[in-house]
Amino acid sequence: MFLVLASQLAIAVGTCTLDQETYFLGETAVLSCSCTAANEKNVAGYIVFKNTTQTVYKNISVNSGDCVKNVFGDSYTFVTSLINGTAYFETSDTGWNGAGDNKTDNFQVYTSGPTACLIPTIMAPPTFTLGDLGTVKIEITDQINGHPIINALCRSEAYDLSGVPILSEPYGDYLLSSSDGELIFSHTMSEDYWETNTTYLYEFHCHCPANYTIAIPDRRCYDEVTGNAIGFRSCSRVQQFTTGIEDHRQLHSGSNLTLLMVIILLPFLFGVALMVSAFIFGPQHAVLKIFLFFCPFLCFFVSMQMAAQTLITYYGFDDLVNIIGDTTYWTAFTLFVLISYIIVYVIVALSKSMLSKGKTEFEI
Repeated sequence: MFLVLASQLAIAVGTCTLDQETYFLGETAVLSCSCTAANEKNVAGYIVFKNTTQTVYKNISVNSGDCVKNVFGDSYTFVTSLINGTAYFETSDTGWNGAGDNKTDNFQVYTSGPTACLIPTIMAPPTFTLGDLGTVKIEITDQINGHPIINALCRSEAYDLSGVPILSEPYGDYLLSSSDGELIFSHTMSEDYWETNTTYLYEFHCHCPANYTIAIPDRRCYDEVTGNAIGFRSCSRVQQFTTGIEDHRQLHSGSNLTLLMVIILLPFLFGVALMVSAFIFGPQHAVLKIFLFFCPFLCFFVSMQMAAQTLITYYGFDDLVNIIGDTTYWTAFTLFVLISYIIVYVIVALSKSMLSKGKTEFEI
């Protein structure tokens, strides 16, 4: 599908392409559209799936958005078989009705395939933040009986708008489905080729080895309901995914982490210096010694709060929220004690000065 999309982009202005030509009952078709002309961006229209007798299966409003750098479209899961039909982007805008535009693709749906499996469920966040860990959960079932498949070998691939593969996960091997036919892909999107606020295409491929009786034992596939080993199965599915507007790749780099740690440690080290100073001064500086003894606690609390906030914001340690609340409370309490101490000290000093002055005048 991606090679077709890329070749059409070279000769067409706007292109819509299905991920497959033929489907089995229960499979999901994805229509992906893109463009190369500015007048085709941000155009309102509809993604339509219908059969040759003009029965409409899906008609949903969409906007082409920035289709020069993003893919747009929609999907439909077939609940009816033995049909032929078309999927297309319908719009009256002149930008998408030129001679070179190709907005329609055809499909065929069959009842079942003896070697087919399904990927009926894909769970993913609405956007992925660059530099952070992204996870996607899929489920694999037998196309004929709908039972979850255990130990299906799966791999995922990401493609850019031109159809060039930019990621294979896991590299050089497969992940195996577990109970309920579930499998989770995870990847930290730290590579330079990702762009913010951009839609990419992801392909998921799963299969069970043929000749399971001589396969490596831990690579056999099993029907979770019956417990029986099953033979060859194969299925794939395409999903569009979008990156967010935030980019944490530089933040998570080694140099930035070092700088962040230095910033966090500065209040702590300053507090240590103040506390050491409290023991250096002699008894004639008793007031200053007390102040220097309490002041480091304020620095320690500030350092703790900055560290906890960093872990929550950039590493997802939400359980540290209570620590931030505690450090905020003790920071405020320490600051209150210090300010109160200074105020009391000033009042006492002024009172002593006034009493001393009054006593001197009285003696005169």
